Amino acid sequence: MVTAAPVSHQGSTGKLTAGAAFDQRISLGFPVGTTTEHATLAVFAPARRAAWESAANGIRSCHLWSFSPLPTGGTRVRNTEVLTGLPAGLLRPLVARRWNRAFQGAVDDLIRRADGR
Repeated sequence: MVTAAPVSHQGSTGKLTAGAAFDQRISLGFPVGTTTEHATLAVFAPARRAAWESAANGIRSCHLWSFSPLPTGGTRVRNTEVLTGLPAGLLRPLVARRWNRAFQGAVDDLIRRADGR
């Protein structure tokens, strides 16, 4: 399990509902480089949860983001990542820090968009 999400989600192919497909671009540097994979939105509950899954390059992945309001204002973002496949196990030590930075970048971008910045 890796606790991070990709930075960039490129162009949804339709309305955001479970079953919608989109391409996801992931840049993790050496030795992975940049790759684009096709993903499917498995769960979509606006302002509550979004989950997507994909399979590419010998790796199957499932990503779940959950959003819950905090009593003092703001929102808690929870992220669960599950990646399986030999390449995921071999590459994890090499890309874990960059993956975590990518997740933080995605959260920061989400905050900017939610705030209208």
